[in-house]
Amino acid sequence: MSQVLGPIHYLMWQKIALAHGWESGCVAAAEAAWGGPRTADLLATATPHRWTPPPGELAELIGEQAIHAWLQAAVNRVETSLAATIAALLAGGDGGAALLAGASRHHGGEVAAAASAAGEGGPPLARLTGLLMRCYLDGMPCDQVSEVVEQGPARLVVRRILEIHRPNWERGGTPAATMVALQGAWSAGLAAGLDPRITHRRELQPVAGMLACHDTFALA
Repeated sequence: MSQVLGPIHYLMWQKIALAHGWESGCVAAAEAAWGGPRTADLLATATPHRWTPPPGELAELIGEQAIHAWLQAAVNRVETSLAATIAALLAGGDGGAALLAGASRHHGGEVAAAASAAGEGGPPLARLTGLLMRCYLDGMPCDQVSEVVEQGPARLVVRRILEIHRPNWERGGTPAATMVALQGAWSAGLAAGLDPRITHRRELQPVAGMLACHDTFALA
């Protein structure tokens, strides 16, 4: 390897795995609603773009390759795969949009439940801040596209520059507006799963012409 693996690289790999888990949750919801054969037929159109993180130790997977480049390629693959899967399932009609929104919210809730089961304590929004930063796959850490702009005991606002995702979403065939909405559903599920008193609101707020939003979380 060109560098030494550190905690940030393992965190990125965890975020990549989490994004794949979100995709798997969408597929599972479709199979439950429509059956395996029909879901498989729909997903056949997404096959060229679908990707599963390979098993094994991260150091062994990267080998002698540059760490940053390898992880960035994995980010691109998993985001493109997610978008391709969503595009394929949306083509199935029969309430696909609502099904995917529900699956996204459910997966966010599962992630929150796992964090709670691990015994993480503290004020609800402080816990949520840490969890969001461990989950949001907003490029590489050096891109600095996720930023807490307001934090208090009853209100948390996170700015996210979403433009960084657009090429992968479009490569996968899902419009940015659809992915932005599903991201919002996932974040709402995460917040409610951590504490049902937390509400979520997403507002698009472009930054220098780039697709961006403010995620606002409020504790009732």
